[in-house]
Order: sequence, then structure tokens, then C-alpha cells
Amino acid sequence: MRSLTAELDGSGPRVYELVIGPLRTRPRAAIGADDPGWFSAEDLGGHAARLIAGDGPYAEAPLQYLITRAHGVRTSPPK
Repeated sequence: MRSLTAELDGSGPRVYELVIGPLRTRPRAAIGADDPGWFSAEDLGGHAARLIAGDGPYAEAPLQYLITRAHGVRTSPPK
């Protein structure tokens, strides 16, 4: 991902890779497999929308990790 971004060097489309952990969804909540520490589908959609708009603090980071709310959005792998 980082290599592709460097090769494009702003001359092509913005490219992102989001590494996500488990998401909170209505079907998971319905069967009791839900954790408030997980990002919701709405969180992920809102984050992606900001990236598409080129807005927000992570718009320049091509590789992002959204594993749990406690980790937040990271640009390097969580430990």
C-alpha cells in the first residue's frame, strides 16, 4: 500500500487500506456476540467518508488500523 502511494505520488487517485477488527453490527448484537469496545459499522462508514472527502487527521495516511475503540485509529500496527 505504501509503495503504491509513493509510486502514484499524488498523480493518481488516493488509495487507502483499512485494517479493521470485528465490527459491531445488528446481527451480532441479536445473537449476543457484541462488544462495546469494537467500532460500529457507522464508525467505519463515517471514517471512510472523511477519507473520501480528503478530510480529517488521517487523510494523508494510506494505511490505517481500526482494531478496537481503545486502540483508536492508528497508522502503525497496534501491539
